[in-house]
Amino acid sequence: MEQLRFLATARPKTDHWLQNMTDEEKAVMGQHFAYANQTFAEGKIVFAGACLDGAMGIIVYEAATEAEAYELYSNDPLVKSGIVHTEFHPFRVGLMR
Repeated sequence: MEQLRFLATARPKTDHWLQNMTDEEKAVMGQHFAYANQTFAEGKIVFAGACLDGAMGIIVYEAATEAEAYELYSNDPLVKSGIVHTEFHPFRVGLMR
């Protein structure tokens, strides 16, 4: 079965959030990075990264079904915490070098 891809985005709720995170938010980010690394090691993340200006971060998940990908997304500690705006969408690469 062909794997499907899904784009997850995370946008800060306030300006300069990365520079002004609380200790609790820093802890959530640490959990998020650990979760993302584990999910990547399992082959479920195609790529992930963040804008250098802190505008947003993205993860592209790869899964057999949308339900599987949505579960990966919704179990991310960053998504669960609600400390950033997040979105989840089906995704297809149009061009890639």
